[in-house]
Amino acid sequence: MTATAFHTQIEVSCRNDAVACVGDRVTVLEWEDARQATSGRVAIPVDRVALHATQLAGADGAVVVRACGDGTVARVIQWFRVGRSGDRVPARVIVTLD
Repeated sequence: MTATAFHTQIEVSCRNDAVACVGDRVTVLEWEDARQATSGRVAIPVDRVALHATQLAGADGAVVVRACGDGTVARVIQWFRVGRSGDRVPARVIVTLD
């Protein structure tokens, strides 16, 4: 008998200043801002997690940020148009967690 490995796929946003494309290794951060009753998940390239976690938390640390896990971007499902040139960057992606 062989064991089947299950991989969780989740849909997350990409920060415009931390673009992640298909095949990129990312860490998924989950954030929650109780003051504004908002929350979400964002994919950040693994080499820039500390910087973006600090930015998400804010100067007063009022936004709670935690790592959901590492994974690989499997698919881009929404693009964001940048400037007049028509360049596009990923806005929402599907990440396969390790």
